[in-house]
Amino acid sequence: MGVNLFFVLSGFLITRILLLEKDRIEEIGGHKCKSIFNFYLRRSLRIFPIYYLSIAILFLINLVPVRTFIFYLLTYSLNIKLSFGDAFSLKSENGFIHLWSLCVEEQFYLFFPFFIFFLPKQFLKIGFSFLIAFALATRFILSRQSYFGINALYVFTPACLDAFIIGSVLAYLFLYERDFLTRIMSKEILLYALILLFITSIYFNSLVNTYTEGRTVMDRFLFSLCCFWIIAKAILNRFSGLMKLILENRVIIYLGKISYGLYLYHFYLIYLFKQFSKDEKLNGLIFEKGILLLSLSVLISSISWFLIERPIIKMKSKVYVN
Repeated sequence: MGVNLFFVLSGFLITRILLLEKDRIEEIGGHKCKSIFNFYLRRSLRIFPIYYLSIAILFLINLVPVRTFIFYLLTYSLNIKLSFGDAFSLKSENGFIHLWSLCVEEQFYLFFPFFIFFLPKQFLKIGFSFLIAFALATRFILSRQSYFGINALYVFTPACLDAFIIGSVLAYLFLYERDFLTRIMSKEILLYALILLFITSIYFNSLVNTYTEGRTVMDRFLFSLCCFWIIAKAILNRFSGLMKLILENRVIIYLGKISYGLYLYHFYLIYLFKQFSKDEKLNGLIFEKGILLLSLSVLISSISWFLIERPIIKMKSKVYVN
């Protein structure tokens, strides 16, 4: 569910950036291919440095079996590898298995800027509808075949597209049809209906399928719509009371700043901790281990933020091709 929320949020943020750039080009003129290249350049500066640095370190120390899967890690294609066979059960990959979601995101970047820039604005909503339907059809087809593994339902990029595109729809409505979006968000009954449908879908899928199989056909789509609602309330500043205090808390905002590092490093730490904590007493301290791992994740991510990521982000705004 956390990954799904990430995909919807990512779809919103990336689409908003691309639509604003498309509007700028149409207003003052400019070359679409140059804008796409600049988009790739800036995203690369944000994502590549600590990703490849962490892979290089793990490759050198050889504590996590990076070397076996180095091709897939270097090419952001680990999710494709995981789509064949019962990949999630392979413990040898657990140290970096979380990177499949970053691979999906990078693959989404490969085609989506072209989709936004070269499809006329009046056809974007039709295009969004097609991509959502395509994702649902892909998951349904994958659930009925045996060539791909069952994990393909969850990690294969075409099967993830509806989450991204639901975020894209939110970006489109926020920029061009905000009154309509505001009217939708005023009808709380729609959220309750979505939650009810989501819970009902999980329940019935659990009766006729394993949860892993059932959750990915309709459940992901329904939960993505719930994520649409959550993010829309945030961008429209519709949260109040306790939720507003939580979202605007300095600690939460800081964790948001270092969240890429938290995502990237935390699973490495869990894997390494498992390799070194063989003491039975230590293995029983679930809460204490959680606090330790969380603290280490925050510490390492903070160091990464201040020493590597923030300086590159400052440089990123100055890097572009005219």
